[in-house]
Amino acid sequence: MMFGLFIFFFGLLFVYNFYWKRRNLPPGPTPLPLIGNLGSIASPRPKYQIFLDWSKKYNGLFTVWLGELPVVAICDYKLIQSAFVKDYAEALSGRFQFVEHLNVIRGGIHGIIEIDGDKWREQRRFILQVLRDFGFGKNLMQEKILVEVGSLLKQLEEDEKTGICDIIGRFDACIGSVINNLLFGYSFEGSKLEEFRYLKQNLQDIFIQTNKPQISLYANFPWLKHVPYFQKYVKELYFFNKQIFDFLERQIKEHEKNIDYNSETTDFCEAFLKEIHHQEKIQGLHKDNYSFIQLKNICFDLWIAGMETTATTCQFTIIYLLNHPNVLRKVQEELDSMIDNDRLITMEDKSKLHYLQAVISEVQRNTNLLLLNLFHKALDDVVVNGQLIKKGTIVVPQISCVLYDEKFFPDPFVFKPERFLDSDGTFKPSEYMIPFSIGKRSCLGESLARMELFLVLANVLKHFNFYPEKDGIPPSMEKKWGVTVQPEKFKVRVHKRF
Repeated sequence: MMFGLFIFFFGLLFVYNFYWKRRNLPPGPTPLPLIGNLGSIASPRPKYQIFLDWSKKYNGLFTVWLGELPVVAICDYKLIQSAFVKDYAEALSGRFQFVEHLNVIRGGIHGIIEIDGDKWREQRRFILQVLRDFGFGKNLMQEKILVEVGSLLKQLEEDEKTGICDIIGRFDACIGSVINNLLFGYSFEGSKLEEFRYLKQNLQDIFIQTNKPQISLYANFPWLKHVPYFQKYVKELYFFNKQIFDFLERQIKEHEKNIDYNSETTDFCEAFLKEIHHQEKIQGLHKDNYSFIQLKNICFDLWIAGMETTATTCQFTIIYLLNHPNVLRKVQEELDSMIDNDRLITMEDKSKLHYLQAVISEVQRNTNLLLLNLFHKALDDVVVNGQLIKKGTIVVPQISCVLYDEKFFPDPFVFKPERFLDSDGTFKPSEYMIPFSIGKRSCLGESLARMELFLVLANVLKHFNFYPEKDGIPPSMEKKWGVTVQPEKFKVRVHKRF
């Protein structure tokens, strides 16, 4: 009798896992019960290679299971373009929301990354308007960045005297100061620098923790946070997030105490507080979208998005150049021939520096920052490449598969900046370079990030030579839980060139 019941329930589990739950989804790698495809994703094999193999097998569109959570990954460029830009831009602009987690971390569904619908559209318009008022993408923003670049160059001069440079920390503080100045009006220097280092470590821990299989299972089964084994991972994730939210809350409260509603606005936090005041005063149409908790969450999103990806790309530029000294030599030869003195390089110089632009593009292409792109949610039924994707399904434009697609980038795992140059050495942008994602939910800070990358890297490479801390090849990329992370103790020697 017991054996018969066992066979019956095992049969039900078999049918449910291998047929029933998959019947209305595009095909994909076979999931195991409960853990789905997490076993494959957590294997030592490079994560980008796993997704590339799945993409080839399933013609650029497949379902991958993160535990019991199905995610439809669209990996082919033409399918991504068709789905997220042309045919279903609005229908795929939703955002999957892990509600229980967001309630604990964010106090609800707030910010700009985690929201969708009318609130997202209105908040995105407001953010872009404020950023434009601050000179976003214009000379005023360039001046703000160059102030931080000048500070970075002075710090590198001091590092030359001591002999060793923590290049990761230097880039972090420079890029962090740009975004913090934009949000709260001050740079990370002096006594503020130690606070920043603590926050940056928490930010790095958030990225690593979020991509662990244990957290993916928690996203499927929220009750796992009460199980001792999983409790540790969940508590750590909450702790890392809380440190950054506490920092943001202190900054906002300080602004509230000192704000002058009649003065010129100097940073984003002040602009949002004034809008809260304005909406309350007029009982405006969008009053519910403007609150202390919404401001705190937007600052969280902008702080993370504006900090981590740009700083990490700068760091890996140095790592790639030290691993390819011939490329570093060509970059500096171009800088020396096109910029005839030791002045600061500006955006006006960009059109002359073709090889540097190619190098930055190749670093962005190679640096795989996320295991999966941010989760979208289908707001309506859509059909992509003949496959029905039902309303409510999680959908991801898997941009790393495009950046490593050998059809567009031959020898995709070879670092080769020349792929972005014409035969005459002119920079040749590629439509397949989509590191900032694509469609309505693409990165709203793309123009700022591109400006930062160019101004920081051009000036640093113009003014300094870099050498490994010790003889031999410097550390290359490290993959941990599917995330590209910096070597923890990566140091260099610097020498001023002028």
